[in-house]
Amino acid sequence: MSDNIIFDFKDAASVIKDAIVRSRYQAAKLINRELLGLYYAVGRYVSLNSSVNG
Repeated sequence: MSDNIIFDFKDAASVIKDAIVRSRYQAAKLINRELLGLYYAVGRYVSLNSSVNG
């Protein structure tokens, strides 16, 4: 009985760890997408304003 509990705990810990890793990866992808959009918008703003204002 004790061995079953240990194996169940190891399986549960592995599932939880995998879920955390997947969530962190997904969060990093979303953050990178937002930052790329921000940098593109800033670059576009600078480019448009620098050509108008000389």
